[in-house]
Amino acid sequence: MIQKIKNYLLKRPPRERYIIIAGLAVAVFFILYWLVTGISSPGPSRKSRLESTLAKQKEFHHVLEKYKALHSSVEEFDRRLNQTQQDLDLFAVLNAFAQQTGIREQIVKMDPSEGSGTEYYQERHVDMNLQKIPLRPLVRFLQKIEGSEEFLRVTKITIKRRFDQSETLDVSIRVNAYSARQGT
Repeated sequence: MIQKIKNYLLKRPPRERYIIIAGLAVAVFFILYWLVTGISSPGPSRKSRLESTLAKQKEFHHVLEKYKALHSSVEEFDRRLNQTQQDLDLFAVLNAFAQQTGIREQIVKMDPSEGSGTEYYQERHVDMNLQKIPLRPLVRFLQKIEGSEEFLRVTKITIKRRFDQSETLDVSIRVNAYSARQGT
């Protein structure tokens, strides 16, 4: 067989011989290349597919935990909205908290107003200015607000130490109250 190929090549002109030999060399090179690369990288192995699946499962559980945390926050938000009366007098509630914590005399201004709200909840707020208030009564007052059964939040607070009495503070506070609208 090799002799037949040799005789065939010898009968051809030199230019054709070189083209045929070069073509055979390129074909052998591509066949060897395909065999080597095909064997060394047969595609994703079972181990890498398993690792990929485990990584996706871990990511899924992470996202699921975030969803559960957000869902419980929304449920708590809804519970607090529905618990707060729609006709809540925020001014009276804050006045009672101030009386209980002994800071009623330091209140310079209490300015109630309606907030923005949405179709699902209504918002109202009271802006308060307090002067010459000691730190401990202020903290008790803020704890009363945050621990209230109603859905109340301190949304703005500015605290400045008094220049004439360094142990007292001047405070500006905005307290918001939220309640669910009827029919939601």
